[in-house]
Amino acid sequence: ARRNLELTQTMRSKEKKGTLLWVLDKTHTAMGGRLLRSWLEKPLLDPVEITRRHAAVEDLVDNVILRGELEEALREVTDLERVMARVVTGTVNCRDLLGLARGLRALPEVRHQLEGCSAPLLTKLAQSIDPLADCADEIENTIVDEPPLTVREGGIIRKGADKDADRLRDIMEGGSGTIAAIEASEREKTGIRT
Repeated sequence: ARRNLELTQTMRSKEKKGTLLWVLDKTHTAMGGRLLRSWLEKPLLDPVEITRRHAAVEDLVDNVILRGELEEALREVTDLERVMARVVTGTVNCRDLLGLARGLRALPEVRHQLEGCSAPLLTKLAQSIDPLADCADEIENTIVDEPPLTVREGGIIRKGADKDADRLRDIMEGGSGTIAAIEASEREKTGIRT
């Protein structure tokens, strides 16, 4: 019976187009799209929670300027859930991490816009946002601005970010001169001539 409602996919073509989700989805982030989908698939049952959500929607519908500024701020937020899933599974790459940092940098503005709302659900959401500025700083201070696609290519760690990485980079770039200096030092220490 629920399938007949065509909430998230049509019965005939199994597509989003033509469904309730297709009509309602005005989200600006992948995370928002997934959240809306889950709300349609598992709707609220508690009348108090339904009223809170309606008040939040009404607040955003009524305040066009704030809604526009919030939409603009949300456009800067990358898919934080997906990036964090890649971090947890060990499949993250440097560009994902820089995207994470950019997304985190956008969170203070999202929070600021939500603080301007009158609906309790939205102000509570604003209070729950932790922009993790230290995390964004760490990523941006460690990874070069234009990292390669894969770790194997090297050149990921920014010069000055890590002493060990700098030392190894110097060895790699210095090549034979560094090796010759190490050999000479070891010959001197051990007394072996060749």
